[in-house]
Amino acid sequence: MMDLAHREKLRTVATDFLEGRLSPLEAAWALASLEDEAPDDLRRLLTPMVGVTSETDDIPLGHRRALWHPDVRALEDQKHDEAQAWAEPTVRLVCERLVQAL
Repeated sequence: MMDLAHREKLRTVATDFLEGRLSPLEAAWALASLEDEAPDDLRRLLTPMVGVTSETDDIPLGHRRALWHPDVRALEDQKHDEAQAWAEPTVRLVCERLVQAL
């Protein structure tokens, strides 16, 4: 069962995305990591995040992105940007629903 701290983490991630502090993929990965611990009503909301992470698991984020060679990173920028744009509507909808549910 998800305790109060986990619910707060969900709220924080959702709010951070909605307020522009997290990218769509960063939010999706953070939310997907909490899916197993979520109660059924919230787990249903988080299920799309598992799909987003599955489709974008080859996109480096955060500190991992900085580890890539600049030439390779430049070539991957378009793929990264397309993945972020593709994920954005789904992540936004999930985050809006989470904020309402929590």
